[in-house]
Amino acid sequence: MRFSRTVVSLMALTGILFAATAEAQTKAHPFQFGLNTLATWGVGAGKPTGGDSLQYGLYLQKATVLTDFAAAGATLTPLPSGLTSGNLSELSFQIPGTTDITTFNSPDHANGYCSGGSPRFNVRSSTSPTCFLGCANGAATQDPATGWWTVSFTAPFNNDPGCEGGISGTLQSISVIFDEPGNVVVDNITIKRAGQTTVMGAP
Repeated sequence: MRFSRTVVSLMALTGILFAATAEAQTKAHPFQFGLNTLATWGVGAGKPTGGDSLQYGLYLQKATVLTDFAAAGATLTPLPSGLTSGNLSELSFQIPGTTDITTFNSPDHANGYCSGGSPRFNVRSSTSPTCFLGCANGAATQDPATGWWTVSFTAPFNNDPGCEGGISGTLQSISVIFDEPGNVVVDNITIKRAGQTTVMGAP
């Protein structure tokens, strides 16, 4: 798992570029940089859900070697109104799986790409180091009807490798990052605080 200060800086810049009013709807805005990377919302790629005829999913790809400075992801902006480091209670996303394999990250590799570094949440705040929440370190629960997995991280987050210091100060940005060779579809990216749940499952 590689954490680059330059990647973090680019995420901060992306957050500024997508800055909007607090009243605007929170969206997952795809980005990519470097060779052979791709981040895009694809029709028919996401988790099957009743009433969701387009079934969007966020496709993330890095088709190059680990050492290449390249990544795909999405910046979640604007952050939900009223969200703070103190009331942020959970972050989660969903990745594909199959109904016949119920062990997460099994040797069959039946679920989407998931390691300790990708896909992951990067959470930046004013007074703590960037918090890295890698897929394989989250709590995984499976939807038996579709096989898809929900990977979640809960406050205070300091039990997760890459976020030992927790999250404090003013929240500056939250992003989803994929910077290891491979690809994955991520869907229903969710931010929770007391009394508020924000789900991003479409452009």
